[in-house]
Amino acid sequence: MQNNNCKNNSHSRKLLSGIPTSFSNTQGGDPRQKHSGMTIKKQAILNLFQDLQRLPLLLINNLRGRCQIKFGMTFLFSNSGFTLIELLVVVLIIGILAAVAVPQYQKAVLKSRLATIKNAVDTWANAQELYYLSNGNYTTNRTLLDIDVSKVEADCFSIVDDNPYLSCSVKSKGIQYQHYLRNVNSAVLANRRRCVVLNDIDLNSLANKTCQSDTGAQAPAERKVNTVWHYPKP
Repeated sequence: MQNNNCKNNSHSRKLLSGIPTSFSNTQGGDPRQKHSGMTIKKQAILNLFQDLQRLPLLLINNLRGRCQIKFGMTFLFSNSGFTLIELLVVVLIIGILAAVAVPQYQKAVLKSRLATIKNAVDTWANAQELYYLSNGNYTTNRTLLDIDVSKVEADCFSIVDDNPYLSCSVKSKGIQYQHYLRNVNSAVLANRRRCVVLNDIDLNSLANKTCQSDTGAQAPAERKVNTVWHYPKP
């Protein structure tokens, strides 16, 4: 670049050297002063040519300064604000994080609510077993038990028949936790705990994935109108 600049400068000097200086004598005054004035003008024009020659290089360097290559991708940075590419990259990253993180967060919240009602129902079942030892039967009257499930934010009920069980549901989520009591007619259901997804047989739904993860079962025990997942027996 220096050689090219030097050639351009010498070419500029040749062009400027062709400017006649003898016309200054026709204007009157001291010829030496006129010659000095023309020399200053030539130098100013020469400086202008040099600045014009450096202008493209300054523009290229300025553009290069705004570009940074990292990990095979090009990101543009500007001191005056964000570029469109930067905004698109940020939106893309947020979209990926949302697609991965939001379902996991919803699953964790639902599993936490399920754990709350599980603890309540299991405690309720223990109280029913103590009542059975004292009275020879189970009861639907919760006031007779040393347990209060009203504090649980769930819909709870008890079924006392040939196969009595206790149940609480996660509100508005379609998951019901069932705990069959020990003294039942069916040996299969004795002390059986189940996670039931109401009116949902889609195994990819959030409720079914939550029950499958919580029970550790590979496949549902029943899949008709409801999907039933069994916990391992204690």
